Amino acid sequence: MSGGIDFSNVAAPFPYHDLIPSALREPAGVELIPGTVSHLGLIYRSVLGYRPLRLDLHRPQDADGPVPIVVYVHGGSFIGGVPEMGPWTSLPASGIAVAAISYRLAGEAAFPGPVDDIRAGLSWLHRNSRRWGLDRERFGLWGSSAGGFIAAIVALHPLAGPRVDAVVLHYPLTSPRYLLDDALPDGRENARRLESITELFCPDMPSVSDFIESGGAVPSFSIVHGTGDNRVGHSQSQRLHSALVKSGKRSTLDLIPGADHGSSKFNSLDVADEAISHFRKEWGRCIGSGVSVSPRHHIDLEEYG
Repeated sequence: MSGGIDFSNVAAPFPYHDLIPSALREPAGVELIPGTVSHLGLIYRSVLGYRPLRLDLHRPQDADGPVPIVVYVHGGSFIGGVPEMGPWTSLPASGIAVAAISYRLAGEAAFPGPVDDIRAGLSWLHRNSRRWGLDRERFGLWGSSAGGFIAAIVALHPLAGPRVDAVVLHYPLTSPRYLLDDALPDGRENARRLESITELFCPDMPSVSDFIESGGAVPSFSIVHGTGDNRVGHSQSQRLHSALVKSGKRSTLDLIPGADHGSSKFNSLDVADEAISHFRKEWGRCIGSGVSVSPRHHIDLEEYG
């Protein structure tokens, strides 16, 4: 466990499965987005002393057989945000399920708590893939801003769990120690505030690139950032892209001229279609080549906690 009080030695896991009626534990699907069946509030992790962690599962309405799944990790500077945020809403209509996932914020757990949470979410989806009609051979990760930081570390250093074939990052924080160096002139105050948050969250917070050589296969990255980002300078994305390419990994970087942090341009169908194309390309590549799950060398993330 990362941060807080560890109750695991004095109490048994809380039996949510036995205490919650099945109709509420696994609510019937509702159509909130065209072409999508949404199952809201599914508990995927229970850490004693914390609120149960939930995800919303959005499946294509007319799916015939198992469908690929993208786990979306929302942004919010590590101190806010909800799973409903994000540019993922067009994916189910394109035949791709989305798990929009919650995780513990900085006031609830220190780093690497949220990383552990997303890992647990991936494992839960993999274990329950048959129940929810998911293709356990086609997993992707998509994160925005702080969620991009978390998603990237999970992808590069997943420990045990399902293989992630492709990653999409939108305007991600990647190197906390260089936030001020990478800030645009009009974004320095925002960068200072975000730097202060990361110092409280984790005094010696690592860079995403620290995990590139953690062992095993590395998924393909598609990174998108705006050149007008006044919160997380686009050089943050350039740093990660360059480190991936230098290490012989597959990465593309798309800079959107003038786009600010969280700009509506990132919600456009064109940008969503690029993400969909990236996922489909990589799923096809991995299935066609018979790639299997690779064991990873261990890096002790608790040293950052």
